[in-house]
Amino acid sequence: MMAKIKWYLIGAAILLFLALVFTLNIEHNRRVREQVRADRLEENQRQYLIDSLKYIKLTQTVREFKETLSRKLDSILAVSKIKPRQVTGVIERHYYYRDTSYSHYAPVPLETDSGKIYPFLDLKDCFRFEGFMKNDKNLQPELTVTKREFINNSIDVAYLERPYKFLFIKWGRWKAKLKSVNQCGDATIKEIEVIK
Repeated sequence: MMAKIKWYLIGAAILLFLALVFTLNIEHNRRVREQVRADRLEENQRQYLIDSLKYIKLTQTVREFKETLSRKLDSILAVSKIKPRQVTGVIERHYYYRDTSYSHYAPVPLETDSGKIYPFLDLKDCFRFEGFMKNDKNLQPELTVTKREFINNSIDVAYLERPYKFLFIKWGRWKAKLKSVNQCGDATIKEIEVIK
């Protein structure tokens, strides 16, 4: 009888030990997943706080992507019949160009059926702006724009770089970088990678 109880106690101790190991394994895996998530969110926050906001790369889960979806992107997905859970990545480019140069035109008037018109064409760097001006019946000037064009050529170079440098030696994990050169103005690039 004592031997039987002894085997029951040994069996219970083994089961208790296995349950403890199983629980610790589950807890360890949960902590590792939480640490990976915290590192990812910290990297996203760091990307937003970088001095130069020319290139931002975020990594989001599908749920986070759905929560941060802009109206414009949501309407693009709806028109294209793409569900947010199907998206694996998004790249947004925002171009900014400001020209403060002065242009003076003295157009030659043309006679038409509706009176004199003054055609103009402004072609500067990346923009083409053309139309005509005329006076209405009350001699008030009217400006009519017939064409607007924006032409920008850009080159993107993706490369790998080590983040740390000591003397002439670069070290650390390889990080992907993007160099973007635009013919006109500056571009801000926001890349979102959706992880499953």
